[in-house]
Amino acid sequence: MSTDNKPDTKLQKLAEPFRFNDSNVTLRAGGVDFQIHKLVLSHASSIFKDMFSLPSDSSPSQEGSHVVEVTEDAQTIHDVLSLIYPNAHNIDLDDFHTLQRVLLAARKYSMDNLRAILAKTLEAKIHVNPVGVFAVACLAEAPQVARIAAKETLKWSYTEIINCNSPEVNRMRGGTLRKLLHYHNVCADLASQTIRKWATQCPVDHHKNAYAKTSTSSPVDCRQSWWNSYIDCVERQSTTRPIQPDYKSIEFMRVLSEDTHCYSKCSTATMRLIELADQLKQEVQQAISSVQLDLDDDDYLI
Repeated sequence: MSTDNKPDTKLQKLAEPFRFNDSNVTLRAGGVDFQIHKLVLSHASSIFKDMFSLPSDSSPSQEGSHVVEVTEDAQTIHDVLSLIYPNAHNIDLDDFHTLQRVLLAARKYSMDNLRAILAKTLEAKIHVNPVGVFAVACLAEAPQVARIAAKETLKWSYTEIINCNSPEVNRMRGGTLRKLLHYHNVCADLASQTIRKWATQCPVDHHKNAYAKTSTSSPVDCRQSWWNSYIDCVERQSTTRPIQPDYKSIEFMRVLSEDTHCYSKCSTATMRLIELADQLKQEVQQAISSVQLDLDDDDYLI
């Protein structure tokens, strides 16, 4: 008898923690049988709860157990069961691919509690790979996480987003990616406008302690000398990465210190410069927060 279609030993071992003597349902994934309990599945999934409420006379059976064949692979079912069964062993959710697989399965089977837990886990990875998290959040229909991730992508350049080699991005719908890039462009333009507007409206008296008057220059001269250079610097950064510019960076201080006859090195002046940088950053972030990423049902289709 041919055994070509029989799962290998490694796959069969995935089911070992889930072969209960008192099982009353079998999940079959990729030829691997997980002998588990309807009660546990029904509690975790409204889809399975509704399924088990229907007559099952026409369903195949194994040793008197109701058999449900699913399209997921054995590894995915193993991971899902590991998360919904009490006292089951932990799985590595630090692995991005594992998290994606389990999230998609949880979405498919309406495992709302599990989805909420996994969404929090996914959100925690935003600072590492915001573009990948955005893609997975869209695939898993997690709009709140998707929007948070989209805002974090504003720390990336347009080119970095396009060239992101995360495999999750390749599964994302083209229209959804275009929305993300459009959102990035809108925020970049708004950041540039906000910086220019703030710079022109910021009165000299408001930051007069941020520079020193010398015998050869007036406060207005000083402002024109380094203030415009600084604004040019942060605007260039903002048009590339709308919320990335560090307004208190070494580059900031370098721009100011190039004009040594205007820049005061006293601690009071330095602190005032930092205060101004913080104010500008808040203005930009407040402006960007008004931009909403437009996501609809089509963006969650796989």
